[in-house]
Amino acid sequence: MTRVGEFLSRLGNLHDCTMAHIEWRPDQRAMGFEIEDLYFNFESLPEYPGPLPGRIALEDVEQLAVDFRAIQAPLRVDEFSVEEQGQARLAVTITFWPTGKIEANCGRIIFPDISLPPAKVGT
Repeated sequence: MTRVGEFLSRLGNLHDCTMAHIEWRPDQRAMGFEIEDLYFNFESLPEYPGPLPGRIALEDVEQLAVDFRAIQAPLRVDEFSVEEQGQARLAVTITFWPTGKIEANCGRIIFPDISLPPAKVGT
């Protein structure tokens, strides 16, 4: 598992987290996502450290597709997943509940420097 995959897995792939802001900067080929509480997936567990907002950024973005037909607020993440695509490329797929999807190919993902829940914790 990659560092990116471990980060997301340890945060439950951000399931049920609220995405408060999405920023697309085509001139910089960058995209940013503001998450209200990176630990929200663990809210009912004893290990839940409390809410922590954070930003995830994609750099060197290519092949961006956004489908927000019938999107509803709040914007809840169903799953935030990343797969290696060779030649230092990453395929990012973010699905939302009950509907909506963002797909992108990028060269780099920047995550906040946070403490991750123990590997055994998860939903």
